Amino acid sequence: MLADPKGAIPGYDAILMVSPRRAHDDRFLRAIKPLVGHIPVEAMREANYMVDRDTDKTSPEAAARWLEKKLGL
Repeated sequence: MLADPKGAIPGYDAILMVSPRRAHDDRFLRAIKPLVGHIPVEAMREANYMVDRDTDKTSPEAAARWLEKKLGL
């Protein structure tokens, strides 16, 4: 982890991009709402590392399921 005392590196935040077709889909929006502001940075890093490492990689779907279980969603 790099130190960033001047805050030059942007935060580890996600940007949720939704297609115009889903932007007003109440069922879809209710499904994703619990995720907003609920995923701790360390948990997201761990899930990302499960997918993006040299050995013993897992699929993005498996990492998402792990994250879902870890967060109790």
